Amino acid sequence: MWTGTVSVRQVAAQVKLRANDGAGQTGDSNFFDITGTVAAIPQSVDGNFYGTAQFGGSGPIDSVFKITPAGDFTSTINFTGTTGTNPGSAPLAALALGAAGNFWGTRSTGGTPSLGTIFKTTPAGLRTTLINFTGTTGANPGSSPQAPLLLGTDRNFYGTTQGGGTGFGTVFRITPAGACTSLANFTGTAGALPGQTPVMGLVKAPDGSFYGSTQTDGANGFDTIFRVGTDGSVSPIYSFLGDTDGRTPANGLSVAADGSIYGVNSLSIYRLNPPPSALTAPATTVLANSAKLNGSVTPGADLATAYFERRTRRLRATARSRSVRARMPYEFTLSHRVEFSETDMAGIVHFANFYRMMENAEHAFVRSLGFTIHGHDAGTTIGWPRVNAACEFFKPLRFEEIVDIQLLVAEVRSRSIRYAFRFWKGDAGERTEIARGSMTAVCATVDKTTGKLSAVAIPEAMRAAIQTAPPDLLTVFSAK
Repeated sequence: MWTGTVSVRQVAAQVKLRANDGAGQTGDSNFFDITGTVAAIPQSVDGNFYGTAQFGGSGPIDSVFKITPAGDFTSTINFTGTTGTNPGSAPLAALALGAAGNFWGTRSTGGTPSLGTIFKTTPAGLRTTLINFTGTTGANPGSSPQAPLLLGTDRNFYGTTQGGGTGFGTVFRITPAGACTSLANFTGTAGALPGQTPVMGLVKAPDGSFYGSTQTDGANGFDTIFRVGTDGSVSPIYSFLGDTDGRTPANGLSVAADGSIYGVNSLSIYRLNPPPSALTAPATTVLANSAKLNGSVTPGADLATAYFERRTRRLRATARSRSVRARMPYEFTLSHRVEFSETDMAGIVHFANFYRMMENAEHAFVRSLGFTIHGHDAGTTIGWPRVNAACEFFKPLRFEEIVDIQLLVAEVRSRSIRYAFRFWKGDAGERTEIARGSMTAVCATVDKTTGKLSAVAIPEAMRAAIQTAPPDLLTVFSAK
């Protein structure tokens, strides 16, 4: 084993460790993030810190290392590639501390057939290779694991592979005994789980579930966000739109102290608000637009949905409107930058444009569910004329300001849908409600001969996709 001293090199929010044995051998560890709530180099019960390294220079090639609080460095494992006593190489991810005090890690290459491995090591350096990934077929589908493992509430570890499965990457679970289960295969631009290359790994939400992102090839051809439930289910949450709301996520997702999950891509800073698995406070004390809760809560349930909202970087706002698809059947938020043509002589948005924004939010909501407000059902043209609309104004909205139009499905009948709207401006935590409105739209068809409109039943597929919001959320939403 290799011993020596260690120094720290910091670049932005990341640091790299440089080891020196005092006899000419040096090498650098992998960069690791220092901004998260959980350290990337975990501390063992023995008080020492443990991590992984890809060393250059004249030092060992790939290692697991130990650093004492005094800064003394020891390489506890040197990996040996596809053969030898410690098969595997390129351990790109940090170690994960298990419940028994051992460390779990991944190697992105090496093993048999050189597609990466999962290993376990004691603080003393006693290593066990648990599985060898087998690519697109075999006992352990997946290849090139490059993200840390995360310990779940069930005491199992969860992780992702960059490739393998159906060729787009996988999500897996491994038990403390080393039994690995492939939970899902990403399916590219089509299929049940859009996305490819979940290289950034998972983060753990307060409700015990995991969230992650893929780098490309979602339903719209760009990156995606997905959720791993505590029951092992994997479901898509959001597919980015590219030039509208960004592409190519940077640094993965992060869990903040308020329980929200944040991410960054080429255009957007976005936030996920996972609901907790149990309601711990009366619903009347929960604000519908806070970071703590957005959505209904069923005590003890493992909800499969999450509220999603995005704040666009002001310096790179390139689109007039940016829709936010929450994949929820009753709630939606549309962000819009006020155009000069929407204002009056005082530079304030003319009241009529609030009705237009409500309509635009309705259109975007229906579109996000895979439908349109002007379509065809069984050969008949279907439209949605409004039979009622109202808006109450509290604060002015001005040119260049960004407004979030929040939509809630207040009531669904056999032939009509009633929506409630709230208009917000400002950042989370300092948001100001500027208006509140409602609108009722009726599903109708037109007689091509007479031009007469007739109300008809909402198409079955659309009716099944849209739900009335839960009563507790409607109560909070309508409270002043």
